[in-house]
Amino acid sequence: MVIEEFAALKVGDRIEMPQNGSKGTVVEVSSRGLRLHWDGTGEGHTMAYDVQTSMWKHWKKLEGSAS
Repeated sequence: MVIEEFAALKVGDRIEMPQNGSKGTVVEVSSRGLRLHWDGTGEGHTMAYDVQTSMWKHWKKLEGSAS
């Protein structure tokens, strides 16, 4: 994923980390970044990812996502 793709993510979009097969759903978006709920992590457990990090470079947006 490149920065433009990260910036275009919307609530409901599904992403995958191909290196380990983890999948998650974007649950909140702000000007600073987003919050992502990873599948299998329990209800209400989300992780924040700031635009300044590089973790999103390892993600791939899954087809059929919300946006």
